Amino acid sequence: MVNGIYKFNPGEICVLVVDDQDQIRKAIRRVLQKMQFQDVLEATNAQAADAVFSARHPSLVICDLNLGETSGFEVLERIRARCLGSDIPVLMVTGESSRDDIIKSVDMGANDYLLKPFQPEDLERKVVKLLDAFVAPEPLLQKIRATEKLLMEGEYMTALHPLGEAIAIEANNPRVRFLHAFAHAKTGRTGIAEKTLEKLISEQPGYFRATALLADLRLAGGRVGEAVRLMERELEYNGKQPGRRVQLAKLLLAQKKSEECIEQCRKALLLDQRMGEALLTMGHGQVLAGNIDKGIYYFKRLRRYHPDSRDALEAIVSTCERIKDLKRAEYALRDERAANPDQKDATVILARVYLMQHKLDEAVAIAGELTNSGAADEANLIMAMAEIKNGRAREALVALEKIRGEQDRAHVCRLRAELNLQLGNPAQAAIEAGKSFAAEPWSERALLIQAAALARIGEHAKACFVLLRASMVGAPAEMTADEFVESRQRLEDRREVARANASARVAS
Repeated sequence: MVNGIYKFNPGEICVLVVDDQDQIRKAIRRVLQKMQFQDVLEATNAQAADAVFSARHPSLVICDLNLGETSGFEVLERIRARCLGSDIPVLMVTGESSRDDIIKSVDMGANDYLLKPFQPEDLERKVVKLLDAFVAPEPLLQKIRATEKLLMEGEYMTALHPLGEAIAIEANNPRVRFLHAFAHAKTGRTGIAEKTLEKLISEQPGYFRATALLADLRLAGGRVGEAVRLMERELEYNGKQPGRRVQLAKLLLAQKKSEECIEQCRKALLLDQRMGEALLTMGHGQVLAGNIDKGIYYFKRLRRYHPDSRDALEAIVSTCERIKDLKRAEYALRDERAANPDQKDATVILARVYLMQHKLDEAVAIAGELTNSGAADEANLIMAMAEIKNGRAREALVALEKIRGEQDRAHVCRLRAELNLQLGNPAQAAIEAGKSFAAEPWSERALLIQAAALARIGEHAKACFVLLRASMVGAPAEMTADEFVESRQRLEDRREVARANASARVAS
């Protein structure tokens, strides 16, 4: 121990160590454990560090400057950009950096740095210095940190106590005012939170955390246009947020603003060239702008960087279907299979593309391959779809009944429901449609099938209820109106008969 006394209790402090070298992380962990730190977390890059912060709330970060594909600068930027807990101490560790890199890290908010190779005593001395200062700050900062800790832990009502003490010390402090708004937002007083943030932004436009929170509140309230403008303003002051840029890009994509979407994705990819969501959204933006080749290029790039990304292949297929060029999707999927023969998803999607082109023999051949490789469920689904294309409903249902797994459960159950209805088994159709809706609660099609099945077995009251649910999840009125009127009429007819029978019994 340094001097034998700490101002902090190591047992109560969570430390995050970020280094891409396992040996270095373990060496730092040993020093920390010797100091009696029990809660030591590890990450190998900026993305892994983000994942830690989404679940835990470290009070100290020890980060190497060189993290392979990412860097300590990126970790530092993300910490300092957080709404809460942005001032936790960060110790940068480096062995190869120039003096300029050290100066840059300090300018970006690093509290101190440690040069490799270092002795355990050097690391301990730095840790003690940083944590002593962090846990024993001036009164206002102490109250602010106590408030932030409780807010991060979800203790919103409890946080109001130290927040009130902070307000009593300095009510006009921007950080205090932001926390005041944050607490109101989390306790359901959105109107007060928005007014507080609007006033803070008007007085301090560069306080980007307030702009970010107000944008989120506007978005939650359905005011998308205002949220977009606020996010654009936020990113002017705090632009190195690839995730936030992609979130904005998706909103712009939904508004059909392709060029603005592309620009946000471009800036996100400058910060993280392998970011999956940025590549996918960029592809969709390019397709919306009419740049089909560029769109497919970005989808392929996504698949190259993330070989497990099924979204990339689905995007290629949907794009080619849109431009009525499924042959192009077929070639892309065949190339993918050749390059990565172990990736089953490309094979399954290729079979689907064959079915869409009515190339049933090719699809059935793939089903055989899948059966031989142990993918029986996928094979049976393809066989069922091929039988449907051939008009053989009973054979298709037999293939679907062989599927036992949970993958594509909503789709499989919906197909079973449709086929049972077609084959004159409405009771079973209603059951399968219910299973489909349970697996995919936004599926209007499953509800429409269920309503039709219920009507056929005379359950008109239930059919009316299901049709109402279908309209609530988005089924067009013209698809439910006739069936609803018919079921209501049948229900009224049945009630009229029941009333007549009751009257006859009374009369007799």
